[in-house]
Amino acid sequence: MNVRERILKALELEQPDQVPSFFEGMMNIFWSKFLTTYEDEISENDILIGVFGDLTPYKYLKVDSVWLHQFPIKMSKLSIDFNKIDLSQYGIGNFSIDRWGLIHKITQVMGRPFGFYYTGYLDSEEKWKEWINAGYFEYEIDNEWIRKWEKLYKEVLNAGIMLIPVDTTWEKIREAMGMAKWAHFTRKNIDFIKLLLNKLYKIYEDAAKAVIDAGFDVITWADDAAYKERTMINPKQLEELIVPYYSRLNNICHEKGVLTFYHSDGYTEPFFNGLIKSGFNGVQSLEPAAGMDLKYLKEKYGNKICLIGNIDVSRLLSFGTKEEIIQEVKREIYYAAPGGGYIFGPCTDIIDSIQPENVKIMMNTFQKFNKYPINFKI
Repeated sequence: MNVRERILKALELEQPDQVPSFFEGMMNIFWSKFLTTYEDEISENDILIGVFGDLTPYKYLKVDSVWLHQFPIKMSKLSIDFNKIDLSQYGIGNFSIDRWGLIHKITQVMGRPFGFYYTGYLDSEEKWKEWINAGYFEYEIDNEWIRKWEKLYKEVLNAGIMLIPVDTTWEKIREAMGMAKWAHFTRKNIDFIKLLLNKLYKIYEDAAKAVIDAGFDVITWADDAAYKERTMINPKQLEELIVPYYSRLNNICHEKGVLTFYHSDGYTEPFFNGLIKSGFNGVQSLEPAAGMDLKYLKEKYGNKICLIGNIDVSRLLSFGTKEEIIQEVKREIYYAAPGGGYIFGPCTDIIDSIQPENVKIMMNTFQKFNKYPINFKI
């Protein structure tokens, strides 16, 4: 089997010849450390660089699939004078605002500037109306993007890596108004929220069709909706408010043979019934530090949705010993792989605190034990 066949078979809850793997991505400092550490081991056959970017570390590690952080949408420039927006109201520090209305606080992370989401600027109906009139939901599909990726997707796939386009949807609205105002509007003026969601999902229905036209096989809809050990919103709200929109997107994809999986960090198990109902083929992250136990999830949901991820990055890959990493990789394959419907991978990006050696240990162990049938003991 090739990479494409393995990924699709796993997402269809079947058993391929071996467990496939998926990475969200790698943070910049880790990326630099990795290339420096293994520059003498990376062969010419491992180098995968083109107009699509540099995928060399993934090729070297034999990663099967990774996110493509691009989508075929060109949002209109807003007729808003951002210089007139007073960001000092958000406190002491350096703040910025983007075209979606998200406020970011700029700080230093390991010596580099980084913008953390702080809150939403569009915290009233008046502000929303102003920004909508200024072109907030106006867009066009990027046909040049489609033509480019019609060729590049197959090129990268033939090199052994499946690229999976990813974008957020309703998270944009929630973050644009802030969590408190999201809670307020969903209680007091649900029709206003639905108006915003209707406009937003029209964009993503067209975008999904464009991704399909470019020839991609899998799409991720990524909306963070959970904290550690609890959800951001009531699972009932997700089922009643969001699932109908997810269903529309997933139906568009499935009608053309394209599969989908959902991403959110945090404790997402309370959402699983809604995600399954909406037609997602898989669910990704499964963050163990948030209480997501892979063995339990496999037993309860393994015949309903493909499980993707679960290797801890914050402790295991950042500070774990070689033996701890080996044992956890074996444990996850042992419990989740039998019967198929499982894709191995870290629960989030490979973060900067991780040592390159630990990622190599993880992937070497994975490749040693990922062949079906799973017949080793732990």
